[in-house]
Amino acid sequence: MESLPQSSDVGDIESAPPRKVTRDEAVADLRKIVDKITPPLGESTTAVAASRSHPIALIPVSELVEHGVAKDVPSVSTDQFTEMLNYAMERGVPGERNLVVLPDQKTVIFGFHELRVAREAKLATVACVIVDEADPRAYALRNTMLLPQLTKDQLSVVAWKLKEHLSMTYKTARARKAVAAKGVMPNLSVQRTDKLAAKKDARKEISVERKVSERALKNIDAIVKYEKENKPKDGSALDKIMAGKTSIAAAKKKIDTVIESVAVKVEEKRLADLPSVEDWLFGDPINVFREHVGDRKVGLLLLEHPEPKSLKRVLDVALPTLEAQATVVCIVSFQAEGAIQKELGASGLRVSRPLILDVSKSLKGKLGERHLSVLVGTKAVAPPLRADVPPSDVLVEPSVNGRAVTLHTVFSLFSRANDLIVEPFAPDPSGFLAAKNSNRSVLAVATTESEWKEGKSRIYEVNAATVAKNGGAR
Repeated sequence: MESLPQSSDVGDIESAPPRKVTRDEAVADLRKIVDKITPPLGESTTAVAASRSHPIALIPVSELVEHGVAKDVPSVSTDQFTEMLNYAMERGVPGERNLVVLPDQKTVIFGFHELRVAREAKLATVACVIVDEADPRAYALRNTMLLPQLTKDQLSVVAWKLKEHLSMTYKTARARKAVAAKGVMPNLSVQRTDKLAAKKDARKEISVERKVSERALKNIDAIVKYEKENKPKDGSALDKIMAGKTSIAAAKKKIDTVIESVAVKVEEKRLADLPSVEDWLFGDPINVFREHVGDRKVGLLLLEHPEPKSLKRVLDVALPTLEAQATVVCIVSFQAEGAIQKELGASGLRVSRPLILDVSKSLKGKLGERHLSVLVGTKAVAPPLRADVPPSDVLVEPSVNGRAVTLHTVFSLFSRANDLIVEPFAPDPSGFLAAKNSNRSVLAVATTESEWKEGKSRIYEVNAATVAKNGGAR
């Protein structure tokens, strides 16, 4: 029996030099302390926790096969694999985590990277935890989501795959309950029984359980839906995300750009296929509008110096015929701007003033009107500009053919090719000719019979000059 230290020995103990602790000993002591607080790296997974309550067996590496879910687990980087391989060559085990197999002691449902390392290192056997798991796919994906090397996007993709699997599982369970209930109560429809059953939201469940953004899961839904419908030639976006070659945000943005581009082309083709309209008419604007527009959608409604009452009357008829991205362009004086803005706003349009016209050099300027406002009303949040707005928001109207030149610019800014432009109060055919030269369909209504006749003559002269310029070709 060891004797207790005597008082004379205390001084010797206190004066003795401290024992040097090696790095390995310090790390081992620290690991013991940390293990008391939280499990070591890798033991946060249920796979390691399972090893404490499930049997472990040494199984030949040659007999092990990967479960199909292995393809849904992202690969480790080359550096990480090399590090794992060196660890296996040095210690004879593929890693700190044991592989997890089903009771057949062949099918690996977790530890796929470790299995590949064991094969590369040519290990004879590996320790495997035997787990009788009813849902191997969910088990593997849940454990994969706890791996520390996953990026945020890789985690989201794995979470999405688990969400899809659980959604199908829950749907199958509800269907079985419905069928069982229908067997007990034949008069109860399967659909009704399905609604009565408690419905689980797999996306919300995964989002809460693994703290994955629901927005990321929705974006992946959109990516997968697009790829299922279009089958991209450059490979799956999810595979690229899992390989770290792109991100969810970048993949979604690319798809949105393609969809928008396709939608624009489809709309352009639809407009191009419509019969062209080139009408210079006279009559009551409202009646002419109703008779000649019909089911055709209007791309731009042009109104110059409208009276508030006349504007309201026209808008009541015209608004239902406007395209979703159509514009109502009002060219008015500064004094009338407030009343017209109010009337456009009362009709549910969003109003802006992207341009000011400088008409000082034109006939209007000589008559006293030096500047005019171009008000644009749209159903959308912002005016759908079709071209670049001039560097300055002031557009100078030239002295020669000023109105036609100005309207040509306005049409190019606020309408698309083949759009139908309607000018219900046309003082002259300048708008008609500008629309025609801009590759737009046009319906213009003269305000008086004399203006209509003068306009008709001018249109004839312009057409004749164009034919002569083209060598007689129409």
